[in-house]
Amino acid sequence: MKEVPTTVGDTADQVWRMEWSQQKSASVTVYNMEAVVDFFGDDTELSDVSSSDVDSFILHLRETNSPATINRKLSVLSKIMKYGVDNGVINRKPRISKQREPAGRLKYYTREEEFDMSQKMQPALRDLFLFLIDTGLRRGEALSLTWRDTPPYEKHIVLSDPEKIKNGKPRTVPLTNRAYDILSKRRHGPASEGPFGFTNQRVDDMIKEFRKVHDFDCRLLHTCRHTFCSRLVQSGVPLAVVKELAGHSDLQTTLRYAHLTSENLSDAIKTMEAQGG
Repeated sequence: MKEVPTTVGDTADQVWRMEWSQQKSASVTVYNMEAVVDFFGDDTELSDVSSSDVDSFILHLRETNSPATINRKLSVLSKIMKYGVDNGVINRKPRISKQREPAGRLKYYTREEEFDMSQKMQPALRDLFLFLIDTGLRRGEALSLTWRDTPPYEKHIVLSDPEKIKNGKPRTVPLTNRAYDILSKRRHGPASEGPFGFTNQRVDDMIKEFRKVHDFDCRLLHTCRHTFCSRLVQSGVPLAVVKELAGHSDLQTTLRYAHLTSENLSDAIKTMEAQGG
């Protein structure tokens, strides 16, 4: 009979095989799992992980992660520790405090913020930052792009691999001139490689270095996605179209941006009145 794993690394591997490996978001989960194992140590016994250690982990994550991202990593840690409890390795889990996620309207970058931030970024981070703003791609979707997804001389990208898309639904994303120029500048190497040839960890490191020097809250590249959606809505693009461009699984997600349409709604009434409505 196989022994029950007792270390952080072995338990994470076991939970991965049993639960996480079949998820559509497996690539994200394995990244979060690696963050947990790297911090606590592959050979650290579950019994040696204290609530104080978890607090230190949270403080470490706050340097480059949003509350929502921290909570996803804490969820992975909680699942690992629960496996230890369920199998008699430890008596109880350490205290794992979920982070408060901000409520209210979604944050998005103004044109001025975009310009100020991008001018102070190293070129690789700047390209990714601006590309995400102009395409609305999730960070993982952009990092997993290959040159096969970005046909040369065509102003669109094709997301077709369901393993690399959060909701598994393929979509085509038109490119702005700026996004097209970024790809053209970075186009090199074999077709199996892509325009952003660096890992999630490398992105975290670049953001961390940026924040050491510059007073910008650049923890969330996901804010670029909110910026993309917000600008579309503010430009009068119908929410149903924004939904398709952003790859939202349902319209309810897109409706978070509905408050930005108030002026457009007023314009619609004025148009109706002008037509004798």
